[in-house]
Amino acid sequence: MGGAHRMGRARPPSAAPRRARDRGRVARARRPGVRRRRLELRQPRRLRRSPRALRADDGGRRARAAGRPARPARARPPHPARAGHRRAGRPLARAHPRRAAPHWRRAARRAGGRAGRPLRGDRLPGRRGRHGVGRARDRARSRAAAGRRRAMSTPTGPGDHEESATPGMDRRTFLLRTAEVGLGVAAAGLVGARLLQHPARPWDRSAFPPVGRSRVAVLRATSYDRDLEAVVADGLRQVGADVRGKTVLLKPNLVEFDPLTAINTDPRLVAAAVVAFRRLGAASVSVGEGPGHRRDTEYVVSRSGLLDALRAVEAPFVDLNTAPLVRRPLQSRFTDLRELWLPDVVVRSDVVVSMPKMKTHHWGGVTLSLKNCFGCVPGRVYGWPKNVLHWAGLEQSIVDVAAAVRPDIAIVDGIVGMDGNGPISGERKNAGLLVFGTDPVATDATAAQAMGVDPERVGYLTEAGRFLGQVHLDELTQAGEDPGRVAVPFRLLPEFAHLRAGTTASAPPARSGKGSGA
Repeated sequence: MGGAHRMGRARPPSAAPRRARDRGRVARARRPGVRRRRLELRQPRRLRRSPRALRADDGGRRARAAGRPARPARARPPHPARAGHRRAGRPLARAHPRRAAPHWRRAARRAGGRAGRPLRGDRLPGRRGRHGVGRARDRARSRAAAGRRRAMSTPTGPGDHEESATPGMDRRTFLLRTAEVGLGVAAAGLVGARLLQHPARPWDRSAFPPVGRSRVAVLRATSYDRDLEAVVADGLRQVGADVRGKTVLLKPNLVEFDPLTAINTDPRLVAAAVVAFRRLGAASVSVGEGPGHRRDTEYVVSRSGLLDALRAVEAPFVDLNTAPLVRRPLQSRFTDLRELWLPDVVVRSDVVVSMPKMKTHHWGGVTLSLKNCFGCVPGRVYGWPKNVLHWAGLEQSIVDVAAAVRPDIAIVDGIVGMDGNGPISGERKNAGLLVFGTDPVATDATAAQAMGVDPERVGYLTEAGRFLGQVHLDELTQAGEDPGRVAVPFRLLPEFAHLRAGTTASAPPARSGKGSGA
């Protein structure tokens, strides 16, 4: 298990975006400016002192992928004339007089102040004109230029205005142009919202066989303190999960530690799943996660209670942010990414189980088992909070990453979920449900229905239902509870009101900004 104070690979691989147009794409997505070399800051760790805790918003995204920071403005003392000093126009006295800079540095500063203007031979830095040659000419040119500027900015007479480099604009023209810009932005937002729905098939047909009917189970579970091992084992049997003699990797949703909210998959459910898979004959069961909101995985695992829960059932934990990596070419092309670097343990496991928290998402509507696959992508390659994936397009990246990971089983923790401004800053929502399935798309569609959301209105779910799984509810075989009858409507943000089941479908509003989150 890694932390921010541990050393990783000296040169992690680079997440280079695809540069050529793919067949079947409507248009090229905006390509992120991913640098080949990157500097990752590490959180210091001192003896007898726990790692510094950040707020739930990660300290204003201080843990994002490293880039070139903006140079802070140099603080200067206020000028006496501006501060109302009684000795206006004179510099303030200094307690320690500053040493005079050498003449060559003063000349360089003067040259920097004239940046953008051509230097003449008699005005080179650190050199004075000989015998005053050219100085009178320069003064005459300066006076002429000042006169031209005054003439351009000052009316010469009533109704007579000189033509300026920046023409004026009356109120009516300003309002008309503002309306034109607003309509253009709205149209661009509507077009961008539909770019995910490709008329062609941007995936390899040979890699994704046709999907038939899928089986999903919805079971009631009102508390984490009841016999969860029996409930999980029952749900896996109802969907026909076969794990006998196979290596199983459980992938919970572990984002951040906040005891007042329901951000993460509950550790008691993860431990119960370990016991349930062992009862079903799994050869080995391990737990792995690559948190995207915080670099220090050890801190999140220990403070969330997952470390103690795994010790109780003697299950190992793998930090997917620092595990050995394998290059996997993408077999779907919804983003400009050419391939994905995935942890070797994800590729080698016979069965990958996605265990998300039932939550809303402020950029995707809902976040379930497909979005949970973001935790399989290492942050040391794709940044925090997996910035490269968000730059490539949130919904497009969800489809591509899920198609690369291909989770075999999904278990959605809906006992206590999160609604509102999820996936981090939302409110606790008691749904009292667990959703199981061997088709992650069908599982997410059923979980969305239990949240009061129409799954066929969620963009990435609809697109994934074309080749990765079954999204149409009439093509699902439901076991256990009827998701429509036990549905608990989750509160959605206003921009996702069109996802609500039973409402009139309409185009989503134009959105500004990139995706982020967990």
